[in-house]
Amino acid sequence: MPHFSIEYSANLDAKVDMSELCALVLRTVLDTG
Repeated sequence: MPHFSIEYSANLDAKVDMSELCALVLRTVLDTG
């Protein structure tokens, strides 16, 4: 089963919505097969 591992530093918490990023990755994977 394919999977993603996303590593990031704590200083990105204020700049990146990780939940939205993960949702975007999931949508992209599902849309592209």
